[in-house]
Amino acid sequence: MNKLIKLIYVNFLSIFNLNQIVIAREDGVKSNFETKAIMTSIILIFYGYIIYQLFNKIPINNNYIILSIGYLISTITCFIINFTNIEPIIFKSNDTDMLFTMPITRQQILFSKLFNIYLKNIIGVAIIMIPILISFITKSGSVTDIFTFIYIITSLTIPFIPIVISSLIIYVDNYFKTKYHNNNTYKIIKYSILTLIIILFI
Repeated sequence: MNKLIKLIYVNFLSIFNLNQIVIAREDGVKSNFETKAIMTSIILIFYGYIIYQLFNKIPINNNYIILSIGYLISTITCFIINFTNIEPIIFKSNDTDMLFTMPITRQQILFSKLFNIYLKNIIGVAIIMIPILISFITKSGSVTDIFTFIYIITSLTIPFIPIVISSLIIYVDNYFKTKYHNNNTYKIIKYSILTLIIILFI
């Protein structure tokens, strides 16, 4: 369990390159990653503020529609995060081979990497759902503690399904890319299927 916690901690520090910042501070050197992390945080906060203002000004009679839109946008955001992060973190990570040589189980390695992805999803969800909650409270006047608790719990569970679906899609995609050597025929079939799916869901 201690090894798993340490792995999770290391993966947590890798978000926004916090590990590089910690190392630089220990060496007494100012890291460029620190500036990037601060700028990224400011951008994310600004993005959240824009979402709040946007939903606060939308003329919607039923405030619960705002929550539904928030869940939908959060889910889409999670899919975007997953499709850009799962493959490099889980399937093509440079440190995987090194971790396999250590006294750590494959399950612990996989869980720590999935937790890393989950944290990135939660950041995306928080940027959307927190401003929407504030907007909802502003429009509704007040909410109960139970409502807030349920809202937080459901928000924390938003990434689960996108992570599972994205992982399966990327796994299947990698399997066929390896089997067919990522040739043009496979690419045509893949993009045709994606186009069909997009058309069906629009």
